[in-house]
Amino acid sequence: MPWVKFSDDWYDDEELVEAGPLALMLWPLLISWSARNLTDGRVPAGQVRRLVDWHSLGLDPEQGIAPLVANGRLQEIAGGYQITNYLKYQPSKERVIADREAAKERAAKSRERAAKSRERAAHVRENFAGSASPPVPVPVPDNPSSSSSGQVNPPGEPPGLWTKVAEKQLAATTSKVANAAAWKRKAAENARSEMGERAASLVAHYDLTLSQLVDVLLSPTNPPWLSGLRKKESA
Repeated sequence: MPWVKFSDDWYDDEELVEAGPLALMLWPLLISWSARNLTDGRVPAGQVRRLVDWHSLGLDPEQGIAPLVANGRLQEIAGGYQITNYLKYQPSKERVIADREAAKERAAKSRERAAKSRERAAHVRENFAGSASPPVPVPVPDNPSSSSSGQVNPPGEPPGLWTKVAEKQLAATTSKVANAAAWKRKAAENARSEMGERAASLVAHYDLTLSQLVDVLLSPTNPPWLSGLRKKESA
């Protein structure tokens, strides 16, 4: 449901105070009902009379409505009333619906990124956790010109980038790893293959430390602090 906007001194408004206590009580109820039902300030006459139990109070609803009409806070329309200047302070039905759709889209994208991250982690665990016959460990060069798959490393990348990425992935896994060296070697190769293009773009545009670059690569999306870093000048 949308939030309703009131100034913190609305109850001291001279027009409302002069309209009397019943009008002062009715006014926020009318705005809240319209916001909840997305009517852009239109309130049916019957609903106005149901918002307050006038009968139990022994009062006539016109005692609250008439002053608001008289001072221009309400306008009589066919079938009910229109709250004057409602859209000046409250979001319209169109805006509320658009915001809700945007929120749903953001949530869906967030779930999609989280699912992809879980899939990558599961792939690493399935291939290396608890392996009975792990491959023979092979040292991973800090900054080789290319990998065995032919993936060229980004120019200017910090030495030891993929080894550091693999170490951080190993530290984050909850599965038992039989051969840590083999696990890190394979994880480094996978990281270079999967994240090489992204690393190249980051290295080309930002002055990042090794630790910062690793953090960005292992994040599903660029963290907010990245936009605040100094960008490299284009050649």
